[in-house]
Amino acid sequence: QRQWAFNMHYIAAYNERARQSLLAAMGDAGFDVALDAMGKFLGLDHLTCFHASYMGASKCENSVVHSDVFDTDGKSVNVIFPVLLVDGSKPELDIIGSDANVILPVKYMDDVAYFLTDEGGYHKTSPHRYDGADEVRVMVGSYCSQIEETNWQRVKHLYDMEVVPPFMHQFDLPLKEVHWSSQGGHSLRDLQQGSRHDG
Repeated sequence: QRQWAFNMHYIAAYNERARQSLLAAMGDAGFDVALDAMGKFLGLDHLTCFHASYMGASKCENSVVHSDVFDTDGKSVNVIFPVLLVDGSKPELDIIGSDANVILPVKYMDDVAYFLTDEGGYHKTSPHRYDGADEVRVMVGSYCSQIEETNWQRVKHLYDMEVVPPFMHQFDLPLKEVHWSSQGGHSLRDLQQGSRHDG
């Protein structure tokens, strides 16, 4: 059996205007509330959403346990939430517990997001197949991190590819964008005018 056997497709914003537009739309939809909850729960100083993409799939025979964010001392989060669901579907995401033998199958639901930290955020797509030929679920995945001197190179690894994306400057220090701060004053909606981190 192949390790990855599913028809998931990924669509990510790949220029500066599209990247900021997608994040600003997430702010309009209320994602700032999620950032505030996550930042406070994890005891962070600030968060920057450095990647967001749409993920669509209608079937999965097999997937691989993995973590999308790692090695930042609990300062990174992978957030997954739905924008299009299939009625009556079975669980679609397997979350691995702190005991690797414990697997929690979960079903995506409206207005529910799962946030997986870099300290145990292992997961995989559950085996499934929707009945209808035109049925597909679409999720949004967003990586958010307290980017700083200790971890910016680890966070940047996602974009270490042959073709350098046009928004690599978002990892430069001092940060160009902060989308949540424990001190307040930052929002994804600021991207309409441009967000700045004041230190």
